[in-house]
Amino acid sequence: FAEGHSCCLTIFCVLISFPASLQVDIVPSQGEISVGESKFFLCQVAGEAKYKDISWFSPNGEKLTPNQQRISVVRNDDFSSTLTIYNANIDDAGIYKCVVSSVEEGDSEATVNVKIFQKLMFKNAPTPQEFKEGDDAVIVCDVVSSLPPTIIWKHKGRDVILKKDVRFIVLSNNYLQIRGIKKTDEGTYRCEGRILARGEINFKDIQVIVNVPPSVRARQSTMNATANLSQSVTLACDADGFPEPTMTWTKDGEPIEQADDEEKYSFNYDGSELIIKKVDKSDEAEYICIAENKAGEQDATIHLKVFAKPKITYVENKTAMELEDQITLTCEASGDPIPSITWRTSTRNISNEEKASWTRPEKQEVDLHLFPSLQSAPQAQSSASNSLFLFCQTLDGRIVIRSHARVSSLTLKEIQYTDAGEYVCTASNTIGQDSQAMYLEVQYAPKLQGPVAVYTWEGNQVNITCEVFAYPSAVISWFRDGQLLPSSNYSNIKIYNTPSASYLEVTPDSENDFGNYNCTAVNRIGQESSEFILVQA
Repeated sequence: FAEGHSCCLTIFCVLISFPASLQVDIVPSQGEISVGESKFFLCQVAGEAKYKDISWFSPNGEKLTPNQQRISVVRNDDFSSTLTIYNANIDDAGIYKCVVSSVEEGDSEATVNVKIFQKLMFKNAPTPQEFKEGDDAVIVCDVVSSLPPTIIWKHKGRDVILKKDVRFIVLSNNYLQIRGIKKTDEGTYRCEGRILARGEINFKDIQVIVNVPPSVRARQSTMNATANLSQSVTLACDADGFPEPTMTWTKDGEPIEQADDEEKYSFNYDGSELIIKKVDKSDEAEYICIAENKAGEQDATIHLKVFAKPKITYVENKTAMELEDQITLTCEASGDPIPSITWRTSTRNISNEEKASWTRPEKQEVDLHLFPSLQSAPQAQSSASNSLFLFCQTLDGRIVIRSHARVSSLTLKEIQYTDAGEYVCTASNTIGQDSQAMYLEVQYAPKLQGPVAVYTWEGNQVNITCEVFAYPSAVISWFRDGQLLPSSNYSNIKIYNTPSASYLEVTPDSENDFGNYNCTAVNRIGQESSEFILVQA
């Protein structure tokens, strides 16, 4: 510049602003999700644009729409949007893109690489697992993982392979085999999976149960009981096994259910005892107790023998006519042991004290001769293939007893009216006895009795008695000189009748009243007459 001169410089500064691009971030920037889990990603926008559109795109380039059920996109506000993956599966893996668009700034984007992996998961490892003692058991444990896992089996905290028990083998599919498994092998086994690359470990405890087949035994293989005494008998079996066996019963092969007949059968709390109520002969059978559980079943047999006191099962009243050839009374009885049958009548006992002799021929027939009265046949056992026939009779041969098995018959020959009456048969065995009566009616013509001569005097009343024995009852009539009494000619005579006699009451008033009087009795069998004399004293 020249001396004495000055200048001034004016500088104009113009500020020109250019639009800054939008900044897009995704949080978290990387994502790992295990199969089945859920995770969300937040897309955030930084910038001054007035209008922004935020969109998400799937790995295959498709735009994700809002309100989807499993992969959801939600606009939070002007500056953010959320992508949520629910219940992730392997196909969801890939790069997801968040794109922000505006008129002023254009498009900006960010990406996130979503990796899906399979965590250690036990797909088929049920618990408990049950096996039968003695079987080769295979404990199942299937492990699913993105990388092949290493499987280790443990029991009571120790690696089973370190037990050095040759019965324990890890198979190629990683299952654990226990050969000839024992009850002592029971317990908790741990199936442990490891992924070395991820340092991942997971395990599943499996309860192993060893079922033991039942063993059963009868407390008594043969039981005896007595029938018809309202008694009960208890059949019992003891059983072991695991799980605890259930007990069922059969009778001659047919199942016994308490519900079918509660009045007949009952069981104790665990079914090991069968109570048979009011035992009778039909209960005699082969009973089987059956113990059963998951591992199998076993049974034991009990034979129930039912002894029965005798019971007369058949008697029949009979009717005969005097002088008939013969009549047979029959008595049948049940009982076990087979009862012997004896006879007695209302007029005399058939004594066992009479001397008797008997022989047993080869044909199994016994003749028993008794003197002088009836004697029961000796007790005898019999079977279908070797029956025993017993025979006895009185000395005069008029009464004969035959016994065969459970039947005895008493035969009366040349029937007399005095044979009528009650006959009692008694069946006896070691358990007891039973008696039952039957009645023999003998029909006979009237028989008359009474004093032949009756003494009195004129004016003194007297009875002439005509006793009558007859069956059926007889009609009694009085006659004098062929004339039926009483009559108008004999006003001083009266007649009184009872079932067994007729009384002729006479008050003599002259000598004509003394003399013969006739008593005549008639029934359908016949008639009889007797003469009575009224004598003047």
